[in-house]
Amino acid sequence: GEKIVNANKRTVAVILDAGTGIDPAREVLGKPLFLYARESATAAGCGVIAPRRETWFRRLSDALRALKLERPGTTVLLLPADAPLLSAASLRKAIALHKKRNADCTVIAGGKDAGDCDLFSAEVALFRASALSGRTVRSSPSLERLVRRIAEAGGKVATAHPRSPEELLRVDDIRTLAVASNAIRCRILQEKMAAGVVVIDP
Repeated sequence: GEKIVNANKRTVAVILDAGTGIDPAREVLGKPLFLYARESATAAGCGVIAPRRETWFRRLSDALRALKLERPGTTVLLLPADAPLLSAASLRKAIALHKKRNADCTVIAGGKDAGDCDLFSAEVALFRASALSGRTVRSSPSLERLVRRIAEAGGKVATAHPRSPEELLRVDDIRTLAVASNAIRCRILQEKMAAGVVVIDP
């Protein structure tokens, strides 16, 4: 079974383990990696669906199976556990765009001039729940194939962009872990200084 947090929301988020070798439970500045994605989704107004005994889904197929009972009009956000920089503001913007365009799928891609390559290689996407109902779609082995199959079936696919391309950074090795840690540290310092805290040598 699955557990649902804030189940009354019309947008639900599913946190996925990308299988890149970095444990989603690994701590970044004292907080588990997956928790950054989860907190951003919650702050953006999403309910969160998770397996009963875990905090994230290890396989896309398991996540899609868990979504079968969602109402057709529900918006589903598939979010990787290793993307700690994606902000709630960017997610809110993407969700609003997805609904405004009445899209079957909205991919959150990096650059404003993102083409098909970015569209189908993106790792963060929103879906209309009804677009995930087909057996062929549910058997997709990856998010890339999932988006392609929806497009090939005539579904409407849109593109949204984060506030900054760095938000789509994936933590898949020690180097990107260090980059993400520095970016999160800078955000914390900026928030403190914006609140009037004096930071010496920020």
